[in-house]
Amino acid sequence: MDREILLRQLVQAEQDVAEGKAFIAKQQRLIVASERDGFHDTAETMRLLEAFLLLQQSREEDRARILDELAE
Repeated sequence: MDREILLRQLVQAEQDVAEGKAFIAKQQRLIVASERDGFHDTAETMRLLEAFLLLQQSREEDRARILDELAE
């Protein structure tokens, strides 16, 4: 693949990973705050967090694939 295209993809992948990390941290803070404030039903928030953790893993794998292609 063209190196310029890979570099653009890498920039997007890095942005996606960073945004994902920020969102996951926010969800984790929401869960902690909900539990601290006595709101014990955090099941939906936990399900969302699990889904975003899977998405984050996919984003990080995509970034790794791009980095591998650039290293070739």
